[in-house]
Amino acid sequence: MESARKSPQNKKLAQKKVVNLKYPVKHLALLDKAVKLRPHSDRTSYIIDAVTRAVENDLLNRQDFFLSDKDFDAFKKMLDAPPKEIPALKALFKEKAPWEK
Repeated sequence: MESARKSPQNKKLAQKKVVNLKYPVKHLALLDKAVKLRPHSDRTSYIIDAVTRAVENDLLNRQDFFLSDKDFDAFKKMLDAPPKEIPALKALFKEKAPWEK
C-alpha cells in the first residue's frame, strides 16, 4: 500500500504544511463575521489571506536591505550610470496633462 504522503490524491496536501494556531475565543465572533462577508470563504482561507497580505506588507515596507559587497557595487554602478534614453517616456513628458488640454 502506498504511503498517504505520496498518494496522488494527497498531492495538494503534500504542498502544504500544518501551522497550529491558538486563536483567542473572544475574537472568534469577529473573525466569523468577517469570513461571512467573503463568499466561498472559511476561517482557514480567510486567515491565510489576511496573514499573507500582512507578511507581504511587512516585507515591502522594509527600509533596510543588506547586500553582499559584489551586489552593492553593482547597485552603485547602476545608480552612477547615466540614465537611459527612453523615447516613449520622452514623448509622454512632452504631452499635456489631460486637465491642461
